[in-house]
Amino acid sequence: MKHIFIFIFFFSTIISFPQSKKNLHLIPSQNNTKASTKVYSNKVNDKNLNIYIKPSSNSNTFKDILPILTLLLGIFINRSIDFLTDRKRIKKHGERWKIELNSLETPINKQNEIIKTFLIEHEKEKAEVPQMTIYSSLDCKTFDSLDKPELIKYLEKYRSKKYSESIKISNKIQAFISIQKGIFENLNIKFKDYLREISLHTTSLNNNLQELHRIFGDYAVEIDKEIGKSSIHDDRVKPILILFENEIIPYRENALYNIYHIDDKFYKPLIGILTQLRHDDRTKPLITSVRQGMISINYIKNEKYYLKVNLESTITQYTQQAKELEIILKELK
Repeated sequence: MKHIFIFIFFFSTIISFPQSKKNLHLIPSQNNTKASTKVYSNKVNDKNLNIYIKPSSNSNTFKDILPILTLLLGIFINRSIDFLTDRKRIKKHGERWKIELNSLETPINKQNEIIKTFLIEHEKEKAEVPQMTIYSSLDCKTFDSLDKPELIKYLEKYRSKKYSESIKISNKIQAFISIQKGIFENLNIKFKDYLREISLHTTSLNNNLQELHRIFGDYAVEIDKEIGKSSIHDDRVKPILILFENEIIPYRENALYNIYHIDDKFYKPLIGILTQLRHDDRTKPLITSVRQGMISINYIKNEKYYLKVNLESTITQYTQQAKELEIILKELK
């Protein structure tokens, strides 16, 4: 902007400076001339030549209005630059809104597909927790740095929308972003909670199985003392020992127990055996430990069910968001 005013000042100086030269007129000497204020005589080629200084009213008038014209020109140029700068800034912000909204379309659809694939594996009766990718771009934090008023101006100037309509579209976009943030946050929190709870109850189950094995050992020793020999062939010990050997000991090293398998093939049969021995007080610690293990398994099953319900709800929400985004992008075209 400084360069422009320097140019204007320089231009006006050039225009105004040489005006004095135009006031010199060479007029042949005549007796009836009355226009001069000062007369300078010289002799050139034996002829008298009078030089008259003729005042120029037009030149003075131009000099008077030149500063005003310069000021008006500067104001006009300044306003023009501001206008063009504003248009460029508004268009830039508006295009940024479009780009960021467009960038959500693919992640939303992919996230839905990932969740659906996860649920297929999740519903299988196995110990491993399947992996699930969560698109971080769906947190919509990028929109926090975008200017909302500039979006409204963009809709008015470049999409020929009335002010009220621009406000309506802007509010729809803000509502979409707010919902999107909520879905992402809920998905993130629910999945992390699930992993934490599964880890907690799985650890509890593993500890319970180890404790149950120890309690069973103590129970077998009591039977040894009672019969005066090894109890491995005793009907009160042998069925329980076989369950441990078949269903627990093979998986004890890596602790990858299949909760559904343990529940059906170990805990439930063990409860049936201990029920027949319920009159023997020495089995009470075994029964208590088995019940605690079954409670841990139920917690894990419940967590898997709650996550399934939440993820199915997330799929529905993302499907609706994808439709809403499509409508918004059409309004921005």
